[in-house]
Amino acid sequence: MDVNAAVAAAAAIAGVLTGVIAMLAFRWSEREQKRPTRTSLHTDPVLPPGVDTVLSVLRSSAVVLDEADAVVKASSAAYALGLVRGGKLSVEPMLQMARDTRRDGEIRQVEL
Repeated sequence: MDVNAAVAAAAAIAGVLTGVIAMLAFRWSEREQKRPTRTSLHTDPVLPPGVDTVLSVLRSSAVVLDEADAVVKASSAAYALGLVRGGKLSVEPMLQMARDTRRDGEIRQVEL
């Protein structure tokens, strides 16, 4: 066997191995992307259409909380005033007011 045939055979084997490795990597990547993650198992609360629009035009601050007191949506004013930090309402009296409203359904308003 001459040198050119040996080099060609080695290149062919290297090409086949590269193709097999690439195919396995692609399939592994596809499988990882389809696997549910913790965040995808958690369903986001459904808000009525237009909530984003309303919050974006409000001059006052507004925050929408879920049942676990996590911030679902907030106006830009709420972020600018520091009312929302780390996905939570950072002002304890407002958090208590939201809990009271959730408990009895009575609308409350407070000036800060």
